[in-house]
Amino acid sequence: MAAGQAGSLVGSGLLAAGYLVAFAVGQPLLGRLADRIGHVLPLLLCSSLAAAALSCLALVGTSRLPLAVALTVAAGLFNPALEGALRTLWPTVLPGPDEVRATYLRTAYALDNGTQESVYAVGPLLAGALTALSPRTALLATAALGLVGAFSVGCSRPARAWTPAGGARHWLGPLKSAPVRVLLATMFCAGGAVGALRVVP
Repeated sequence: MAAGQAGSLVGSGLLAAGYLVAFAVGQPLLGRLADRIGHVLPLLLCSSLAAAALSCLALVGTSRLPLAVALTVAAGLFNPALEGALRTLWPTVLPGPDEVRATYLRTAYALDNGTQESVYAVGPLLAGALTALSPRTALLATAALGLVGAFSVGCSRPARAWTPAGGARHWLGPLKSAPVRVLLATMFCAGGAVGALRVVP
């Protein structure tokens, strides 16, 4: 849409960068919010805000770049932490005692990861098909699919029954662990390199 309306890839690169940076900032913040108040409200509210931002972008277009950037950043920032929510719910829905559940959990996480990877194969095909109809259709479909996915998890019984763990929390959360910080630094470098290829050329 940006390339078609502005006649340049600069605007679309700026929108892609804004979305990705906002997504990277928003996910841990929304995950932390869910850790404190549960999954339901963050999933439902944030998915509604992200869908509203995408829908507005589809309707107003990208010719006014500052407005388009603001809407794109809002869509990325409020993209619900759905993947994290799903992974915290797996232990609550698997059967059996702890040692049996641990075996099921490894299988569940492997299935979860495989499903996530399939997005990289199916997603571009679906996006291409929707964009062939029109970029506006693609954005509206993305908003609708995001709402359906978030509400299907947020309204589910496991999400409604899940309660945050009590006790004192360190302000850094998982980042207080040195191995997690090393992993984060590694992923930041890898993600920065891969993400730069989308917006720099």
